[in-house]
Amino acid sequence: MWRAAFGPDGKRIVTASNDKTARLWTVFANTQELMTHAKAIAPRCLSPARRRESFLPGEPPAWCTEMEKWPYHTAAWKQWLADKKAGKQIPMPAE
Repeated sequence: MWRAAFGPDGKRIVTASNDKTARLWTVFANTQELMTHAKAIAPRCLSPARRRESFLPGEPPAWCTEMEKWPYHTAAWKQWLADKKAGKQIPMPAE
């Protein structure tokens, strides 16, 4: 048997199951709110090499550097992002 109930503010759901466990879930109003939360709790980002191995562009998303996620937390990456935003064509820092 499963049970679920919304919290009074509508932003949480608590579930209970037959195995006597209860879980608290966060309800997000929209996809953007979910993505903002996910970025905030992510401990790190994929390195350029890992991004390429995953068939993604090697260049990281700006939020990885802006939020100082490893390995984009260094001064070199911050300068690279600033230069990129300024329209300069510079190579990414060495891995």
